[in-house]
Amino acid sequence: MNLLKNRLKAFVVVFFIAPLLCSCAGNRTILSEERKHSKSVTGSIAKNAVPVRDALLIWFVKNDGDKITYEPVARSYQPGSGSEEQTPSMKAIEAAVSELVKGPSADEEASGFGSEVPRGTVLISVGPTKDHSGIVLNLSKRFLSGSGAESFSLRLEQLKRTVNEIASHDSPPKAVFLNVEGERLSQATGDGIDVAQPINQ
Repeated sequence: MNLLKNRLKAFVVVFFIAPLLCSCAGNRTILSEERKHSKSVTGSIAKNAVPVRDALLIWFVKNDGDKITYEPVARSYQPGSGSEEQTPSMKAIEAAVSELVKGPSADEEASGFGSEVPRGTVLISVGPTKDHSGIVLNLSKRFLSGSGAESFSLRLEQLKRTVNEIASHDSPPKAVFLNVEGERLSQATGDGIDVAQPINQ
């Protein structure tokens, strides 16, 4: 009788309890793999996320003894509404160039910062090229005025550095073209300086 009971217990363990244990173990393994997969996906998203821009670098000039150097200053930035055709980079470039044409603040001037961009220069527009592969920056004719070839080269470099700090972070980096009142600039009026386009490459 005892032998029959023992065999019955063994039968129950083998055919009912053991499969349940295996099933539970299998579920734990699957759950663990799901968690691993979830972590890897989350990590990938975090790595590729675009950082939020809250500051812009505006490039001015400084006298350093007998030479002139380029020095950046930071401006706080909150993305504006802009037009519907403007990308985030275009909006940031619009804000940065607007700060550039304003020139350094009084405190910055007291610290030796200056600008070769003529006062009164107006940023007319920032928009895409016809094929939407690049960015077109449109300035007023005031940008071309005064002080000769050396001054123009300095202001062009200020502009180039200011826009490139933004455009170079696009993927792929965006080419920025300079127009003056709607016309692509190839030569600085009156100074005979060739202007390579795009200005940031």
